[in-house]
Amino acid sequence: MSQYQFQPMGFPTSGECNIAPELPPNGEPEVYRFDPAGLPLSEIGILVKFVPDAGAHWFGAFGKGAGAAKGQHGGLCGIFGCPDPNSVLVICSGAAFHVTLNNPNQTTELPISPVTEIARAPGRDLLLLTDFTHAYGFGAGGIVWQSERLSHDGLRMLEVGNDTALLEIWVPWLNGTSTCEIDLRSGHKLPARD
Repeated sequence: MSQYQFQPMGFPTSGECNIAPELPPNGEPEVYRFDPAGLPLSEIGILVKFVPDAGAHWFGAFGKGAGAAKGQHGGLCGIFGCPDPNSVLVICSGAAFHVTLNNPNQTTELPISPVTEIARAPGRDLLLLTDFTHAYGFGAGGIVWQSERLSHDGLRMLEVGNDTALLEIWVPWLNGTSTCEIDLRSGHKLPARD
């Protein structure tokens, strides 16, 4: 069994994602590459077979995030359901790709690096993603908001509710952590509670 498991995140998905299959024999069907570094297939981060409910199956080879390619901490890995049932997020060592199941040519790399955490906002068609300094709202059409810089270099989700998320942030002048809360409708930082 693969170390990468498809996680639907509570969303329906119009197809299947088989993680880390063997390469297709004789190159059929074509393997679509999503690897900015141009690594050989033997060194690629994740190989996925996509079987959409409508359309032909295909393989995608996804490259690792920039930090992982340099031997640094590279972030999250896995395949995650999205608010749009025709798409998934593939995250490979922090590099995130928004994949349309029945059209590999519509795959885009998200401008988040590295993705360190992902969670679904309960009761919302929204995923919350984080890197080391920002939070991002991801809806059916892609990124719907980006927070202001919340941390200097370290951000962790503590609690994700219907309307807000509580985050732990690194504050250098405290030489430690603090918390902040963001509005999940806009990504705006909320005033501190007493």
